[in-house]
Amino acid sequence: MLSLLRLASGVDVAQARLGRALAWLSVAMVVLAGLNAVLRYVGAAIHVNLTSNALLEGQWYLFALQFLLGAGWALSRDAHVRVDVLYNRLDARAKAAVDVVGTLFLLVPFAAIATWVTWPAVRASVAVWEASPDPGGLPRWPIKLVPLVGWYLLLAQAGAQLIKAVDTLRRPGSTRGLGVPVAMLAVLVGALLGLRQPELVPDEALGGLLFGTLLLLIFMGYPVAFALGGVAVLFGQVGYERWLFDWTLFYALPERVLGVMSNAVLLAIPFFIFMGTLLERTRLAEDLLTTIGALFGRRPGGLALAVVAVGTLLAAATGVVGATVVAMGTITLPIMLRYGYDKSLASGVIAASGTLGQVIPPSVVLVVLGDQLGVSVGDLFVGALAPGLFLAACYAVFVVLRAHLRPDLAPPLPPEARPADGAAMARQVVRVMVPPLVLILIVLGSIFTGTATPTEAGALGALGAMGLAWARGRLDLKSVREAAAGSAALSAMVMFLLIGSTAFTLVFRGVYGDLWVESFFRELPGGALALVLITHLAFFVLGFFIDFFEIAFILLPLVVPAARILGVDLVWFGVALGVNLQTSFLTPPFGFALFYLRGVAPPEVRTVDIYRGVVPFLLIQLGVLALVLARPHWFGL
Repeated sequence: MLSLLRLASGVDVAQARLGRALAWLSVAMVVLAGLNAVLRYVGAAIHVNLTSNALLEGQWYLFALQFLLGAGWALSRDAHVRVDVLYNRLDARAKAAVDVVGTLFLLVPFAAIATWVTWPAVRASVAVWEASPDPGGLPRWPIKLVPLVGWYLLLAQAGAQLIKAVDTLRRPGSTRGLGVPVAMLAVLVGALLGLRQPELVPDEALGGLLFGTLLLLIFMGYPVAFALGGVAVLFGQVGYERWLFDWTLFYALPERVLGVMSNAVLLAIPFFIFMGTLLERTRLAEDLLTTIGALFGRRPGGLALAVVAVGTLLAAATGVVGATVVAMGTITLPIMLRYGYDKSLASGVIAASGTLGQVIPPSVVLVVLGDQLGVSVGDLFVGALAPGLFLAACYAVFVVLRAHLRPDLAPPLPPEARPADGAAMARQVVRVMVPPLVLILIVLGSIFTGTATPTEAGALGALGAMGLAWARGRLDLKSVREAAAGSAALSAMVMFLLIGSTAFTLVFRGVYGDLWVESFFRELPGGALALVLITHLAFFVLGFFIDFFEIAFILLPLVVPAARILGVDLVWFGVALGVNLQTSFLTPPFGFALFYLRGVAPPEVRTVDIYRGVVPFLLIQLGVLALVLARPHWFGL
């Protein structure tokens, strides 16, 4: 066993080195995309085409290298998202058992099948030295090798994870929680054996059982991306044996992966993540919080109002929740508590304001929704601006009213903590307000005027964040490296979720699950209204337990075809879902914003204080969602 552990350690070290190298591709992508955008603007001004297909394809080539070769590295870091409702309650041996079962029955079969079906596509491409179909583009055959290498790296890391998990199981310890992996194994074996009996499970029920099995498995804690792929392989085999599913459909997976690789919309995600993380690491967000807090602090609730204002500004500049909540929780929460703020009010306003980036553009949620709904991300950005700003205004009104009615919960700053020099304070406000306003102008202005795509705007915004940090003397190698690594890990997680959901959807439709969903919604009384209400209810309930990425990638491919058939306005639908998905960050007990804040909150702030504090803001969110659904014309939808 010792030699196997050394082998696993060697794999971990190799993946870590590869991951550090791949992280720097985030910077290269930002520079390349920004250069392409600038050349396009200059070329348009002088009526000369200065861009090329090679520059465009170079961006997604780098993106593909990063997330496909980085999947194993992300697995070694446990960066692939789990639904940890049960998983975090298990002891080390039970967690290891879940990982053993999941790796053997879900990850390895999925990666092995993907490797198998990718080989023919690679051979065919290399045999003809495949070139780009676009004039002046890059050779296509080298990039088709990348998924194959990525699957092998993922299989290697799966083996390393399996060795480490088995070693954990061999050690003496508690058996508490071992029922979860046993149940997981029972679900897998039961599905494989039971579904082979047509008299027990009729053909038309396979689609529903496929979805139900997936939900059971992801709630047991294995990474969602690989649960999606593994369940697809399991049901694909069952469907093949029952003459429902053509196994050769899996050979379409390499082309689907190529479509994911070249998806220019999703390329915006790492740019916005890089920009938001860099603003937090270089303390530009801290400058905003301290200055605006001092400006508003002379009135009751002033610090809380400053948090709402800063959350709105950062949302409009970056659209990244984690960095915003962490920055505000680290900087502002101790100050609010020091000056007598109620723990629940302070925690609630920080968590809620930090989530404004999920609905105020540029929003990663809206980028994902635009891709899954098949609508323009720019249209979603325009449509979501009014609801997002209205939501921020509602937060501000609540804070003002709460402080007016109970000034003891949100007292003003004492005179000695207020700025004495008004002129100096005014200069400081101007100095710290210019950076986010410049970023907002670059990102949103270029999108709304149609001069840039969301991807180009994200790249320019990331370059702008680097420039602003450099101008303040805070751009260092450590900050850039941390921002790049965070962007790379999240890209691998998101894109493999999409690849897993692609395989799942392939099999779901192969066993006629899409027809099952369409018939379900068609037979409901109420038609399109029933579809909208049920979808929102499902999104809201699932938001208590799982992340918006999983919700979007699992549910939307099932619902969108029926929504199109029933004539639902998909831009309005997407904006409303964006507001709905924002609640998933605040819903106890598993809202991500609550975990972010809990991780940086002082010890005297209890978890129950945070939960109690977000309730009124959650009700405000639901009220705004109801208005968006019932009165879309109020928001220009």
